[in-house]
Amino acid sequence: MKSGQNDFRTYAIPLLLLPVLIYFYFAWQFSSNIPSWDDFDFLEDALEIKESHSLGDKIAVVFSQENEHRPAFIRIIFLLQQTFSGEIDFQVLAFFGNTALLGLLFIFYKNLPGFRFKLLSLIPVVLFLFQFQNWSNMIWATSALQHFPMLYFFGGAFYWLEKKSIRKFCKHSGSRIPCGVHSGKRIGGGLARCAVSVRD
Repeated sequence: MKSGQNDFRTYAIPLLLLPVLIYFYFAWQFSSNIPSWDDFDFLEDALEIKESHSLGDKIAVVFSQENEHRPAFIRIIFLLQQTFSGEIDFQVLAFFGNTALLGLLFIFYKNLPGFRFKLLSLIPVVLFLFQFQNWSNMIWATSALQHFPMLYFFGGAFYWLEKKSIRKFCKHSGSRIPCGVHSGKRIGGGLARCAVSVRD
C-alpha cells in the first residue's frame, strides 16, 4: 500500500506544481517596474514616511486612512523594500503579493481530511487559485499586495479560529492574532473578520 501511495504522489505533485509554476512565470513576465494608478499614492506615502523627522509622524502616515481603507500593510511593504534595496521595484512587489496565494493554498491543504487522495483533491483548488482571470491582480503591485495577502490573512484567521481546544489555542494564538490584525489593516473588508471572531 505504501508503494502505491508513493507512486500516486509521484504523479500528483507535478500536477499540482505545473499550474503554480505557469502562473508565477506569467505573473513575472507580464508585470513591469512601472507604477500604475494607486501605486503612485503608496510611492508618495513611502517618500513621506522616509522624509518625516519624528517617529510619531512616520507612524501616523503608515496608519493614515486612504478613502475607506487603512492600508498599513502595503505602506510597510513599500517602505521595507525601499529600506533594504534602496529602491521601489513594482515588479518585485507584484510578485511578492502573488506569493500570498501559496500561503492560502497551504491553509486549504491543512483543512482537507487525511485520506489517500488528499493531494489529488487539491488539484481543483490549485486551478481555482492560480488562474489568469486574476490578471489585473497578478501584474499590478498595489492590487497584488492588497487583495492576495488579505485572502491569506483572512484564511489564516479563520483557520486558527476553528481550533477549539485550549492547547491548540495557546499554541496557535501567536499566528491567529497577527492574522486578524493584518486582515483589518489591509482594506475595509478586513474588519469583517474581527466581527465574526467575536463569537469565539
